[in-house]
Amino acid sequence: MKTVVTPVRGRTRSRRSEPPDASLFEALVRSASDLITIHDADGITRYESPAASAVLAYPSGFLVGRNPLVIVHPRDAQRAREAFRTLVNEPDAVRIEQLRVRRADRTWARLEVAGRNLLSDPDVRGIVLTSRSMCPTSRAFDTERDHYAATHDPLTGLPNRTLLVDRVEQAIARAQRHRIQVALMRVNLDGFRLVNETLGRGAGDALLRQVAERLRGATRDGDTIARLDADDFVLLLPDLESTGVAAKVADRVLQALSAPFGGRGAERYLSASIGVSVFPDDAVHSDGLLTHAAEALASVKRGGRGAFRFARPQLDGEIRERLVMESTLRQAAERGELLLQYQPKFRLGSRRLAGVEA
Repeated sequence: MKTVVTPVRGRTRSRRSEPPDASLFEALVRSASDLITIHDADGITRYESPAASAVLAYPSGFLVGRNPLVIVHPRDAQRAREAFRTLVNEPDAVRIEQLRVRRADRTWARLEVAGRNLLSDPDVRGIVLTSRSMCPTSRAFDTERDHYAATHDPLTGLPNRTLLVDRVEQAIARAQRHRIQVALMRVNLDGFRLVNETLGRGAGDALLRQVAERLRGATRDGDTIARLDADDFVLLLPDLESTGVAAKVADRVLQALSAPFGGRGAERYLSASIGVSVFPDDAVHSDGLLTHAAEALASVKRGGRGAFRFARPQLDGEIRERLVMESTLRQAAERGELLLQYQPKFRLGSRRLAGVEA
């Protein structure tokens, strides 16, 4: 067998192929079954391949202008964030992660995501992510799917009581170590039964999914939103430095749920009632926190609904007074209602002006 070598510079010459035409690259990307996206250094999507719609079922261009972390599973988000940060900070770095991503139908797609830093490439200038759907036939996938079904609400995709209790106990254990607080909120929709009775179960289910989405928008990263039953939701707020944070979240939730809900061409208005319990003041275990929050919720229902209340009445009054003061000061600043005045300061010995106090 003979090997033919073409000489170059007196030795050997290799054949160099011409770079493929740009249209060929575009055709390859468009025909690829893998999802290909390009992001800036902040994670914002600048380009998505046509496979994005097929894989995730969102409208074409849905990811463009968004950070894909908004659809990454909460328990995978931190790992995804750290991997992306590594890509940005290390030129030519390559990372591969397995992530769960929320599809348009609220189910979770499991993707193998390969990322590469091409920010310095003048033709790309971005982070390129190539995502491939993982085969759902393996035993590991079946085990994870079974676990997900056992720990999540099938209608909203939120954690159920089983997963909630587990996270509450973890939050309590961490709070005990770091001497911080944990808040638990029982959130109940006022008048939801009437929706089911007048518009049917389908309309009620659609409304509950909207409620779940609004709760996600009103809470903090790291908070847990769970659905226990019907219109009974629970929010877990770990790692609190003060109960004032819980009050602000409760206020945001009430505002989010007071906006009209759309459906079947008509708008519907609902309110919500919230009961709040705090570790370690109200209870030191998940059952006790759930019970005290339920008692506070019942108190709100008796008092007129559409509000939040802490399990300890004295704390409730203090928190409300603080919220009113913060809101009033913020509005006063925006309206230019604050007046700055000065008081002169004199030296006693010389009786001369030494400065002013504002």
